[in-house]
Amino acid sequence: MQRRWSMILAVILSSMTLLLLQLCLLAVGDLAGATSALAAPLRQAPTVTEVGPEAAPNDLDTPIVITGTGFVNGATVSLAGISLDDVEWVSSSVLNATVPWGMDPGVYTLTVTNPGDESGSLSSAFTVDEGLGVWNAGQLYGGEVNQVVINPVTPTTVYAVSYDVGMFRSQDAGENW
Repeated sequence: MQRRWSMILAVILSSMTLLLLQLCLLAVGDLAGATSALAAPLRQAPTVTEVGPEAAPNDLDTPIVITGTGFVNGATVSLAGISLDDVEWVSSSVLNATVPWGMDPGVYTLTVTNPGDESGSLSSAFTVDEGLGVWNAGQLYGGEVNQVVINPVTPTTVYAVSYDVGMFRSQDAGENW
C-alpha cells in the first residue's frame, strides 16, 4: 500500500511540476511579447523644421532640401497638396525633392507624409515667385531665345528655351508667358 501511495504521489508531483513549468513558459512568453511590443518603434509624425532654398521662380524646376525629424524611406512631399517630384530619402532628418516649374506664385505650406499616413507640415515654408516669362526684343531678360517648340497635342502650349535664363511656357499660344 505504501508503494502505491508513493507512485500516486510521484505522479501528482510530476504533473504539478509539468503544470508549473508550462505556466512559467507562458508567463515568459507573455513577458517576451510585452517586451517586444514595448520595444517596437512607435509611429510618430514627422516634423519639418527647415526648407532650403526658401524661394524660387516658377519657371524652373527647383531642387530643395527638407530638414526635420522622423522621415521614413518612401515619404512623399507636397506644397499645399501639390506633389513634389524626385523625392529622395537621405536620412531620418533629410529629404531631397524637386519643386516643379509652373506653380502659381504664392507662399506654400510644405507637408511630409510618411508611409502609414503620419504627416508633419511647416507653414510658409516655400515661396514661389513669378518667373521672368517676359519677352523683350526677341530675348528673355538677358538671354537669347534659342529654341521654340509647339506642343503637337495642344498647339496653344508653346515652349521657349533661353540657354542663359531657362525654359518658358505659354498656354495661350504665346500671348502670355
